[in-house]
Amino acid sequence: MNRTKGLILLSLLVVGVTLTSSTIVSSALAEDKGTVPNPQAPPPDPPWMSQLTDEQKQEIQQLMDSLRQSGATPQEIRDAINAKLQEWGIEVPAPPQSSGQ
Repeated sequence: MNRTKGLILLSLLVVGVTLTSSTIVSSALAEDKGTVPNPQAPPPDPPWMSQLTDEQKQEIQQLMDSLRQSGATPQEIRDAINAKLQEWGIEVPAPPQSSGQ
């Protein structure tokens, strides 16, 4: 019985070491390719942002700041921004639907 427990523990140890080393190798390879996301970096701009002038970007930022300060929900902020973009003739693609629904 002790031998079986020992083999099980040894197997678990080998699996753990294998998984850890493969994660380290994957992480190192991703780092070499420059594909590791920086958790401190701000999220990338949405694609439609490149269609805006500097003045429009500033107006969107002011709108977001104002809505946040007034306690608007994230959905209310998105709706207001989408309305402003539509006003300017910019179409924003619908967010992808979650497969868990």
